Amino acid sequence: MEGQIIDDTHDAFLVDTGGRLGTLLVTVERGEQNLEEEFGGYFTTLSVWNPQKMDSPIQTMEIEVGGWAFGHHDVVDANFDGHQDFGYLWFMGAHSSQSWYYWLWDEKQGEFAEASEFHDEDISSPSFNAEDKTVSNLIRYSGAGDGLLAVYQWVDGKLVCMRKIEIEPTGWTDYNSPWILTVRDRINGELTEVFRTEFPTGSDGYFDERSKWEDLDYHGETR
Repeated sequence: MEGQIIDDTHDAFLVDTGGRLGTLLVTVERGEQNLEEEFGGYFTTLSVWNPQKMDSPIQTMEIEVGGWAFGHHDVVDANFDGHQDFGYLWFMGAHSSQSWYYWLWDEKQGEFAEASEFHDEDISSPSFNAEDKTVSNLIRYSGAGDGLLAVYQWVDGKLVCMRKIEIEPTGWTDYNSPWILTVRDRINGELTEVFRTEFPTGSDGYFDERSKWEDLDYHGETR
C-alpha cells in the first residue's frame, strides 16, 4: 500500500483473493455529508484496484458511512469458499452493535459482489466461524446480558438464519424477575421454538446454556 493516503477521509487495505488476480487493493474516500437525512452519514466511494494495473479501478462501490464508523474494515472469508472477502463498517450503535457492508469475491466474474443479507436488521457485529462454517451475531438489549443471538449458514449462496437464541427477563423491563432462554430452530423453512427454560433471579446460568446452543449440532441434553 505504499503511497496510499490513510487519514480521516481516506482508507486503504489489501485483500488476498486467493484467485487468479491475487492480492487486490481497496481504497476508500469519504466525501460530503448527506444533509438530507436526519442522521445522515458521509457519501463514500470504495475502489478496488489491481496493484499491477493502477490506471483504473476494477470496480467502485458507492455507500454511506457514519462519521464514527469510517476507517473500520474487515478482511475475512465471509462465505467460506476459500477466497477472502471484505466488509466495511457503516454504523456504530448502542451496546457495541455495529452494522456492516460485506462484499464476496466472485472468482468467475473477477470482482466483488455485495452480500445484501448483511443489511438485515437482525445482523449486527457478525462473527465468522470457519471451523463450522457459521456466521453469528449478538444483539444486546441492554448491558445486563439479555439479547438475541442468531446463527446463520450459507445455503445455496444465501445466508440463512438456522437458529435464534433469546434471553430476556420475564418482566422484560423488570431485571429482578426470572430470566427466560428460548431457542428457535429452522424447521420446514420456519423458525420454530424447540427449547425454553427459566432461570431464577440472580442466576447467570443462561450464559452457559446459550453457549451450548451456539453449536448447531447441539439439540439439548439426552435424558
